[in-house]
Amino acid sequence: MFIFIPDKRIRNMKKVTKKTPLHINIRQKLLDYIYGEGVRKDKLPSERDLALDLKVSRSTLRKAISQLTREEIIINHPRSGNYISGIRPPRRIGIINTEGEFAALIPNSITLSGELKTLGEAGCLPSFLYLGEITEQELMKHNMDAIIWNDPPASAIPLILNIIEKRKLPLVVLSLMFSTEAEELWRHIKKNIVSLDYNAVGDMRAEYFISRGCKKVIYLGNHKDAPTLKKFKSAFNSAGNKFKEEWHIMDVFDIPEKLPPLLDSGERTGIISNGGAARQENLFRILQEHPEPEKFILYLDYINGIEDLLLLYPRVKVSVFNTFPYFEMGKAAAETLIKQFDNALPEPQICFNSCMKTPDGASVNNE
Repeated sequence: MFIFIPDKRIRNMKKVTKKTPLHINIRQKLLDYIYGEGVRKDKLPSERDLALDLKVSRSTLRKAISQLTREEIIINHPRSGNYISGIRPPRRIGIINTEGEFAALIPNSITLSGELKTLGEAGCLPSFLYLGEITEQELMKHNMDAIIWNDPPASAIPLILNIIEKRKLPLVVLSLMFSTEAEELWRHIKKNIVSLDYNAVGDMRAEYFISRGCKKVIYLGNHKDAPTLKKFKSAFNSAGNKFKEEWHIMDVFDIPEKLPPLLDSGERTGIISNGGAARQENLFRILQEHPEPEKFILYLDYINGIEDLLLLYPRVKVSVFNTFPYFEMGKAAAETLIKQFDNALPEPQICFNSCMKTPDGASVNNE
């Protein structure tokens, strides 16, 4: 709760403000000793040694120790001394959201819920960092114990590397990069990154259509250099097929013109469509108007709101779909960060492939 105090009252308060009691300062020094330097201590030195070291009387020291005992940070054993309990201050985790390539998708409320739930269960104290400018000075002034950085721009990579390598501050990047150029840049921090395995996604798409005997697959979405598309074409062609470039419709605005002529073929035809409301609307509208929409094998990848589309376009038959694993990615980023506290080393890259499902909820096995 915020209380507004007029300037006059503030001036009056300053007149009666007392100096911080000495035992409170000593309490803080004891906390610095207990948790400082990342070394676990089990027992405090004797009161005599502590009083000499801190240059205070034993009565002042005992007041500070009594306070920490009430807080259950110190446990007193009358015959053997003061011991440190297992309670420790929560680790402060900063969550940064910046305008990266996929700022429209990350941060996502479901992604953030995965991060916050996992960090909370681990006893961490997460807070959002709003950076006026992306500089080391701006970042370090927040004094966090660790950082999760959601979808940073490529320009932030030198700063991230400096924090990881020189500052030795645990830091995990949650990224949705997919271009070849971005993939090369992120190789520098791959042990600290949580992202989808786009090569595996391409393989999964190809396997699905190969297993169903499709020789023709219309591919909506993905940049021509995207690892997902490259892997799909490689896997699809290795099975004796030949993916034609005209089957790839990259720009959503080209769908109304380029898709209908491709649907007139008598071949067994599959359709892959990446997520995106405009892309799905175009695709479903065209299929809804087709004389035989049920003859196409429709594979929707990373799509949300499929129930609404099926209600709006009842003639369209979806064969299989993936939803984006927002919560799982947020959870993975938090878990990767927490493991760094235990091991003092970054975990290998964590990758996800969401499970393919049919509209009735059944999982799909490609084998």
